[in-house]
Amino acid sequence: MTERSLLRDGLRGKNVLVVDDDSLFRKMLSEILLRAGLAVETAVDGEVALRLIRSGRSYDLIVSDIEMPNVDGIELVGEVGRMPGGTKVVLVTGSTIDFVPGAEAVISKSNVISVLMDEVKRVLAAEK
Repeated sequence: MTERSLLRDGLRGKNVLVVDDDSLFRKMLSEILLRAGLAVETAVDGEVALRLIRSGRSYDLIVSDIEMPNVDGIELVGEVGRMPGGTKVVLVTGSTIDFVPGAEAVISKSNVISVLMDEVKRVLAAEK
């Protein structure tokens, strides 16, 4: 992805929160998004993510695992949906779940590398 395509796609500098209790997967997702020019913060679970959001941090997109301790991804989608600002959420999962009401997309962890950036572009382009 070139600098020109990042600017054209409107992705450069967009703020994304990556939420996953698996540190290796969280790091991998973050690296993919950072290489695409996005600003990335991370949280170890939905509880930490909600604390960040409630503290005033603003995100253009949240990419979250579904299965996590404390507050899982499905609960996170519900909580974020009740907040002002309408932050969009893309979920990733190792299970067979393929639809969660309120989520913009659900991506299988086995396909995340090939699908993640297409979904990020689609969701963030819809904000325009």
